[in-house]
Amino acid sequence: MMAMTYGEIIAEADERYPNGLTPESKLLKVYNREKQLMRTIYRRKTAATFDVQAGLFLYPLDFHYSKIFQAIYAGKYFEYEDINDKLGQPPFLYTYQNSIGIYPTPTEDIPGGLLLFHYMEPTKPTTATMKSTYPVFDPDFPMVLVYGLCKDMAEVNKEFDVANGFVQQYNAELEEFIEANREPAPTEMRVE
Repeated sequence: MMAMTYGEIIAEADERYPNGLTPESKLLKVYNREKQLMRTIYRRKTAATFDVQAGLFLYPLDFHYSKIFQAIYAGKYFEYEDINDKLGQPPFLYTYQNSIGIYPTPTEDIPGGLLLFHYMEPTKPTTATMKSTYPVFDPDFPMVLVYGLCKDMAEVNKEFDVANGFVQQYNAELEEFIEANREPAPTEMRVE
């Protein structure tokens, strides 16, 4: 199956389950399902770099700070648990609102001096962008999102028997996704 935009996912779900929900409502349901999948079974890793600037101690994040799992600042390695560590020795990193802070405040510019490794989050689509924006969730499995949306719409209409049918299709697609993304078992090695 080819990748589908948010708009195509909604159109496919509408074909399978005609309904009266607004495009905004459907888009929100797809987005929430995608966020849930990205939190649980499809945790994709990525990284972001920041140019450290003298006198600037806070760097706004375009993802939630809880998605950070490692950081490197000026060559020093931090695990997520080390960020906000009250016993840490300077320099240290901390979170404030949805920014990452550096203490002490940098006194010199360091191009690419802050590297954050984090889990991806989907960007919230809008009705204006839904026809040209693709979900972050695995593009080979758009039917997971289609059947999830159908289930959600049937539940809104209190058609729980129909929703249960979509749950079965959703679970089958999810199983196929999990099987396709299963980590291979390590090869057994015999040392003589």
